[in-house]
Amino acid sequence: EAPWDWRVSAYSWTKSIGGGAFVVAALGAFFANVGDGRFGWDMSVVVVSAVFTALTGLLLIGDLSHPGRFHTIFLRPRWGSWLVRGAALISGFTMVLAAAFFTTLAKADDAKDAIGWAGIVLGTGMVVYTAFLFRQAKGRDLWQDPLLPMHTLAKGALAGGAVLAILTLPFTLSTGDVTWIRWVIGIAGAAHFSVVAGFDLMPKPTAHARRASRNLTR
Repeated sequence: EAPWDWRVSAYSWTKSIGGGAFVVAALGAFFANVGDGRFGWDMSVVVVSAVFTALTGLLLIGDLSHPGRFHTIFLRPRWGSWLVRGAALISGFTMVLAAAFFTTLAKADDAKDAIGWAGIVLGTGMVVYTAFLFRQAKGRDLWQDPLLPMHTLAKGALAGGAVLAILTLPFTLSTGDVTWIRWVIGIAGAAHFSVVAGFDLMPKPTAHARRASRNLTR
């Protein structure tokens, strides 16, 4: 019997969207003026990120051995565990999303940049930390892959860009905005493919890792 079920896969997917959408949108706003500070666009990005981040938290709690005691992660944290660090990153990112929601609602542009940069740092951390969480499981030989952090980062950028592409449909964004999002999807997709190919081609250190890789790809 597999030691985990659909919740782990779903959690990885929702986390990539929740963090990736905000990070890609914030970077786009800073470096390509994507959305041009429009209220509807900014609010849509925040709401989508918040919904998928909330789902991530629910899935993470639901996958614990004792979900009813999840609060002990915060009351008696063991900071050497990436489960605790990840919970802190998710909580911090959630607070950034709440601040982004209210500042967008109040049209407080002065605070927007600081919140955006905080969201980029915490959102990226939320997307990538799973790689280090998985690598803590020393008995899972396949998860010791050094490309795993890059893999999670590429998935976050790809998921974030894809969701933003869908969000452009109800808004009349400029051609430059749409082109920038397409570039993000293209580069992230190429990075994802490269990491997966490298993962398959790199020599595996143990027989268990070689067998697991073969089962996945052959």
